[in-house]
Amino acid sequence: MEGVRGPPRAPVAFIVMLALLAGAGLATGIEDVAIPSLTGKPLFEGLREIVERGGPLGYAYLFLHILIHNLGIACLVPGVGFIAAHFEKCPEKRRLIGPILGAGVLLAMSTASLWVIMEGVYSSTAILVFFALECAGVLLLTWAGMRALRGYVPTRKWGWSLFEPASRLAPVFLAAGILIALAAFIEVIYVARLSA
Repeated sequence: MEGVRGPPRAPVAFIVMLALLAGAGLATGIEDVAIPSLTGKPLFEGLREIVERGGPLGYAYLFLHILIHNLGIACLVPGVGFIAAHFEKCPEKRRLIGPILGAGVLLAMSTASLWVIMEGVYSSTAILVFFALECAGVLLLTWAGMRALRGYVPTRKWGWSLFEPASRLAPVFLAAGILIALAAFIEVIYVARLSA
């Protein structure tokens, strides 16, 4: 049967990758904030120990940790959203997935900003620089994911229904990743200077 092709696999792989990044980002938040809060330990205690004992490798780990966390939060709406929309058959409920996940992202960012401000960890200039870059990257991909989810109608051949949204999200993911990586790099440099 020449000319008959199956659905493209790349869009599905891309969305699954976004969902896995979202899971990793949430896991780092649980490790850094939720578990220490429940056990009465200082927030980010494990991360601080790794950075203090690891030397240059500790700072490389810090960079990856920050990158995965923030990129994961940014991937929550497009990654988890498209998977949830695929399984939700009711169009009215499907339209709520993007805004609900988007509100979760805003809540996570608000919690982080409150903690940083209350703890007085960074000077106001440092907060403005890398927090603005982090927010820009996270919100860029969150907003693009919400827009792509708005009119999304899943089909039985999932690859075909994801082709157009994944094509629009891929360059936004790249731009958001660059902003978030730049923010993580600046934050690591700042932490290294504080420790010196």
